[in-house]
Amino acid sequence: MSNTILTQKLRISVNGSSMPQAVHFSLITDSATAFTVASLDTLSVYGKAGEQILITLDDAVLFTGEILNVSRVGQYQRHTLSDGCNRLCVHCILPAYRKESASRILSDILDTAGIDTKVMTVPDVVLSRFSSPRISCYTAIVQLVEALGEYGHTDIRFFFDAENRLRFGTFADTAKNTDDEYSFTSNKNIISHRKHIIETFPLPLRHSQIISINGEKRKTIRTELTYAYKKSRLFIHSEAA
Repeated sequence: MSNTILTQKLRISVNGSSMPQAVHFSLITDSATAFTVASLDTLSVYGKAGEQILITLDDAVLFTGEILNVSRVGQYQRHTLSDGCNRLCVHCILPAYRKESASRILSDILDTAGIDTKVMTVPDVVLSRFSSPRISCYTAIVQLVEALGEYGHTDIRFFFDAENRLRFGTFADTAKNTDDEYSFTSNKNIISHRKHIIETFPLPLRHSQIISINGEKRKTIRTELTYAYKKSRLFIHSEAA
């Protein structure tokens, strides 16, 4: 199999304006964390911190968010990218609630951080008390998830998807990526296969999606995408679905 992707086109838009092809793009998603790790290497600066960026592979969205910072790495300009998690981290809240619903508390946190695009399933729970010194909105959500765990809701998680929508809930409802289901077969579209990891070509695939590997249904738990001119790859870590 060739190391060069000939048919897929990475497209980049900053503040709505198309940019030239990048030298290198990497994207890591992991079901164990709310954070997505993304960076873009280019020959020239594409934008500045705070500007909106959209990255697609053909017509499929890979990443939506903003440029966090730009630094020089060798001969390239590295654009470190962030999704809505950065907003949760930089905005703070002083939570002080008594006998308040979890949904109201979460809505207040998201309003404070300016997060208005969301897909959520919040347990119908009234917390007797939810208060803290001034903390980041991210920490507030983490503490809310922990508080819900004390009421028996132990599988709650949150993250931002490819279109930068906050997803909150469990894998059984809204806290999962729900794009196309892909099938992978040895000697066809699997480059290498070891234990619970396969290597394939770039796809708009993230954690928590259902896939098929040699006929077996699996759930992705981590994806590591690298898009470059000479060698583009996607590593998929999975577990039994």
